[in-house]
Amino acid sequence: MLCLLLACACGDDAASDDGVPDASGGDGDGDGDGDGDGDGDGDGPPLRYDTLADTGLFSDIGADALADGVLPFSPRFAMWEDGAQTQSFLLLPEGEAVDTTDMRFWSFPTGTRAFQHVSVDGKRIETRMLELLDDGSWFAMGFAWDADGADATAAPEGAADVQGSGHDVAAPGICVACHASLASGIAGFSAIQLSHGATDTTLMDAADAGLLSESPAAAFDLPGDDVAQAALGMLHVNCGTCHNTGSGLFTSTSMDLWLDPAALDSVEATSIYASSVGVAPDLTASESSARITAGDSADSEVHRRMSMRGTFLQMPPYLSTEIDEDGMANLTAWIDGL
Repeated sequence: MLCLLLACACGDDAASDDGVPDASGGDGDGDGDGDGDGDGDGDGPPLRYDTLADTGLFSDIGADALADGVLPFSPRFAMWEDGAQTQSFLLLPEGEAVDTTDMRFWSFPTGTRAFQHVSVDGKRIETRMLELLDDGSWFAMGFAWDADGADATAAPEGAADVQGSGHDVAAPGICVACHASLASGIAGFSAIQLSHGATDTTLMDAADAGLLSESPAAAFDLPGDDVAQAALGMLHVNCGTCHNTGSGLFTSTSMDLWLDPAALDSVEATSIYASSVGVAPDLTASESSARITAGDSADSEVHRRMSMRGTFLQMPPYLSTEIDEDGMANLTAWIDGL
């Protein structure tokens, strides 16, 4: 099982020159080593932290005690992780707020750090980290947990089958390439993803705490019935981070699957519906009449590719070896019901 804190692509066939990773695990920097630093040696970016205990996530890692200011949050729609479980956290620089002037694409202050624990069968295997640097780039690193759970060690080249779990830690460049496809960099801590009633940080909690520069009047509700909302959410989190108007991929595959909080009046008003339903696919290997064919999931290219694994045509194109059976059943029901 391979992983991402955020995102995936549902676009062109294999390699890409727009910074989106290809199906072979490339990172978009052109050197073919998968680490994202462009030098071809596969050794990854400069190591900022040797262990997770160094990153500021914990005040006491042995006691699993979070540091002051660390916000646990649960995205409304969880990205498919091949059955793994995740927990997410955000640490903003002291006294700073997220610029939410553009409610669709938030802008985080320099020094923001995001973390995500990944557990398999209840055992913590990996913690992922993103940090926004002074030059505006994102530092990414996966930390593989020790078998005794005392700490986690940075894996600048990735790590395979950690603790025999079947879970692989991705090379940092793969993480950066996908996160960089979304203007915000962080997808889970966002307007739609925080619009829920969970017990940890919600959209209105963040607003009330002064963590957002512009406060929405209320949380954002998705249109449609439960089936429609689940399908829209699935595409939003699993595909929209690469397929959005700010991504380099949009110039070649103009599909916009990152929901806009200002366009939620109806299912038909969403960017997902408008750019997919009845729209002919523009991919060389397409076999369907439309990206999404209303009433016919079998003739929908998005559905076809999300149903694949073990081929460069699969979507997500990498970092997943198992199909989300429940999610696909719901997506099938939504498309067939259009």
